[in-house]
Amino acid sequence: MKKIILTSLCFVYTLLSATAQYADTLKATTTLKATTGSFSTELNVNLFQGELSFNDILEQIKARYFFSEQWAMRLAFSIKNQRIESEINQSYGTSPYLENTTKKTSSYSLGFGLEHHFRGTRRLSPYIGFEVWMGKKKTSETIETRDQTTEINGAWVEYTYVSGVQRSQYVEKGYIAGGGNFLAGFDFYVARNFYVGYEFIVLGISSIMYDTIDITYKKTDNTTPSPIINDKEFKFGPSLVNGIRVGYIF
Repeated sequence: MKKIILTSLCFVYTLLSATAQYADTLKATTTLKATTGSFSTELNVNLFQGELSFNDILEQIKARYFFSEQWAMRLAFSIKNQRIESEINQSYGTSPYLENTTKKTSSYSLGFGLEHHFRGTRRLSPYIGFEVWMGKKKTSETIETRDQTTEINGAWVEYTYVSGVQRSQYVEKGYIAGGGNFLAGFDFYVARNFYVGYEFIVLGISSIMYDTIDITYKKTDNTTPSPIINDKEFKFGPSLVNGIRVGYIF
């Protein structure tokens, strides 16, 4: 009798173990969403302009780690360096002209946040979260002609002509910036581990302190500094992140 009971208990235990293992296997093969231990990354797609870009205005690479099915950490970063050299050489005519231009810019940014994903549906994973971020950009330009050297720190200069009058504007301004956002969005899983989605900032705050634009004209006989330009920017309120998010789990 004891052997029969013991054998029956062993059979029931084996049956329950097999059922649980089959359920786990079935869940793994049918679950479309991210599970505990999953990593994800994504890009933005703008269907109306045909653009493919990083996930935000800072051109950051974003990754998420799901330490549970409902909670995920997000980390975004970017590092960018650019150098442009150009030469204009007009050696003919009564007024020969030579100009060498060197433009340089470097930037980096870092962001960290947390997301809470709601149950949603089998394919839809709505979430809310927050993030904090900071960034720094440095820009300079050197223009050399036969007569003088112009050094610009803090931006690049672009010249336009309106009705024959030359006008200058400053682009690629250097800055130091930081802020934080409360955000909401969703992931819609088209297939297993592949999703599209959208995200917007419910409430955000950012501060950008642009670098001082300092222009110095160096000639063979003297140096003439120009007026110093200072700008800053502050934003508070909701905003949209342009483009549709396309990402995958790995």
